[in-house]
Amino acid sequence: MTIYQNLRELRRISGLTQEEVANRIGLTRQAISSYESGRTQPDLSMLIKLAEIYQTDISDILYGSNQTQRKLHTLKTAAKILFAAILFFVFASAGLLLITNLCFALPDGLEITEATRPLVDFRFTLLKVTSLLGGVAQLIAWAGSIIIAVLLTGFRRLPSLKYGLIPALALMAAASGLSLFLSAFDPIYTRADYLLNLLNIFPPIILLVVYWAVLKVIRTARAKNPRG
Repeated sequence: MTIYQNLRELRRISGLTQEEVANRIGLTRQAISSYESGRTQPDLSMLIKLAEIYQTDISDILYGSNQTQRKLHTLKTAAKILFAAILFFVFASAGLLLITNLCFALPDGLEITEATRPLVDFRFTLLKVTSLLGGVAQLIAWAGSIIIAVLLTGFRRLPSLKYGLIPALALMAAASGLSLFLSAFDPIYTRADYLLNLLNIFPPIILLVVYWAVLKVIRTARAKNPRG
């Protein structure tokens, strides 16, 4: 990683805004933004000041060797895998449900005979697989949220809540949008049917964000009152 990327990550880990860092150093917010975008580079004296604010040393800014940064990279990787896996199984479940209702719908008044039983059995098999895929998405959501919660607990100074809130909202929006889009082509099931599976996926994500916020408040309070 480059210096400007390390500066941006260290500031976020510290939970500070660009304006707060600028005020502590005596610069403008635009100057800090310029450092973090790579347009300009801080000199040695400025690097020392930034390292003091972020409670690290210059080598962490130059080379990104900070242990917290490595933990943050692990956290980001775990979150990406979690969100990608959830979206994949949401798409697989909703897509298979759509295909089932488009291609293997049962006509009204269909009598179950030896000739029609294979179609009936095959349709119900597909619906079971659809439900299974939704269950896998739910399992991944809970397991992944627990793993990320454990990783968060290992941070001495938690990243800003925005670091997790924005991806969580993006995940829920993407999953909802995908389900609603596919439901528009379904001649049998309604949008509510497609969104129903998401009700089992969103709770662990929401609880994870709440846990992050509570843990952030507790850690911040302890840092301000170390003897409390």
